[in-house]
Amino acid sequence: MSLRISVEPKSDSAWCMELAGQMDHDSAGEFEGYAQDLLLHQPKRVLIDLSKLDYISSAGIGVLFQFQKEVQSRGGILTLFNPQTQIRSILEAVRAFPLKNIFYDESDADELLKMLQEMGKTYPEENDGPNSLLS
Repeated sequence: MSLRISVEPKSDSAWCMELAGQMDHDSAGEFEGYAQDLLLHQPKRVLIDLSKLDYISSAGIGVLFQFQKEVQSRGGILTLFNPQTQIRSILEAVRAFPLKNIFYDESDADELLKMLQEMGKTYPEENDGPNSLLS
């Protein structure tokens, strides 16, 4: 199974990417192309939906991590959401992404990013998180 990527704007500065299938050495370059195209839009928030991603290799983690660094270097926030159990386990094991930037659903990720933007922050601090939105 190959990698399928869809990208759609959520607002002028926020974008959502959906990854489906398998991200491995062969498909990592395809993701890089989409990521570079998206960076041309100067996104301040990027949400990546992993709900349909079945497999990710070290090459896939590498390109995701590089994309996160590029978004962050431009003052933006990249958040991963809806990872399947096996993908979440891999992300947690390699610690390439702060766990506070991985969410189980889009609404939690979107609300946290809005809150951070209003507070003028780039990345969540330890006490920020979806549950802090409820208090």
